[in-house]
Amino acid sequence: MSSVAEVNPNPLSDAFISACRQAGIPLTEDYNGTAYEGVSYLQLSVGGGRRCSTAVGYLHGRPQQNLRIATEALATRLLFDGSRVTGVEYMQGGQTRRAMAAREMIVSAGPIKSPQLLELSGIGDAHRLQTLGIPVRMNLPGVGENLIDHLQSRITYECTRPITLNEIMHNPLRQGWMGLRYLMTRRGIMATPSVTAQALARCGPDDARPGVKIQIGHLSGSDRYSGKGFGLDRFPGFNVGFFQLRPKSRGHLHIRSTNPLDDPIIEPRYLCDGDDQQVMLEALRLSRKIAQQSSMAALVCAKRGRGSTCRMNRRCSSTSRPRARRAGIRSEPARWASTPWRWSIRNCGCAASAACGSSIPR
Repeated sequence: MSSVAEVNPNPLSDAFISACRQAGIPLTEDYNGTAYEGVSYLQLSVGGGRRCSTAVGYLHGRPQQNLRIATEALATRLLFDGSRVTGVEYMQGGQTRRAMAAREMIVSAGPIKSPQLLELSGIGDAHRLQTLGIPVRMNLPGVGENLIDHLQSRITYECTRPITLNEIMHNPLRQGWMGLRYLMTRRGIMATPSVTAQALARCGPDDARPGVKIQIGHLSGSDRYSGKGFGLDRFPGFNVGFFQLRPKSRGHLHIRSTNPLDDPIIEPRYLCDGDDQQVMLEALRLSRKIAQQSSMAALVCAKRGRGSTCRMNRRCSSTSRPRARRAGIRSEPARWASTPWRWSIRNCGCAASAACGSSIPR
């Protein structure tokens, strides 16, 4: 375990940490420890400038005689002997294969693929499965329900100093220098995420524990899904992102067909719960408060700082629909008509994207 402070200390993160403390957020030495509340540089599972994945940390260089890993494989359905799951069918290299269990099966395919695999195997809501012509193995209406995701929003600012990724990504020479520094030292921005520091904070004095995560990102842009130029602004810029740690809104996802290659239909139902809407508004206010502290104000360009034009109604009566996207998931657009978004934001330059954050306290 290392820290961004060790491999890429930088003035933008230092300013953010200092501004958080000025805004009343304490400093924490270890947000994965007993006292996680506070602001700090991000911790990294990195060694020698390279990510230490599960495979690198536990498998490489440690031969396991009782372990066989099938890569580039897609699980398509569970296999049964009566009511007992005995194996899994999967596709690999254009062929259908089977892996059988001598004792037990563990389904651990994540929050998207696990319910998809169960429904494809006949485990789920009986009526839904019968509609698709899938024989019902077990009627469990809860499969695919209670989907929880963290909707991240961000405020972007133009920076007064050329210390962000924007100017690097628009300059081939600076890109080359960034890459050379990484190859020679395994340090710098290429050895870390673009988000480098975070604060786990309470939005109000009545909160019993931290309810939001606020973080500093070294880039800005109107749409990171744009192709050319990565959607980044032409000027130096950064963003202050935030999301709720424990959203109450619940969505659902279900298969659309019997084809395991078809993506499931995902209805995240972001901000359906009124408390979630209020927490996000409070997180927005706190994020702006941090950016207005003297430590960060010197880095915000007054003539084009996007957050400076935000106007918020205390009654939260205005309504708008942020540009929300599900990062890394190909699926149908969410049906926003069923989701009342009571955002009191006008001309704020905020964009929203769904993101599952790491180190989220329970």
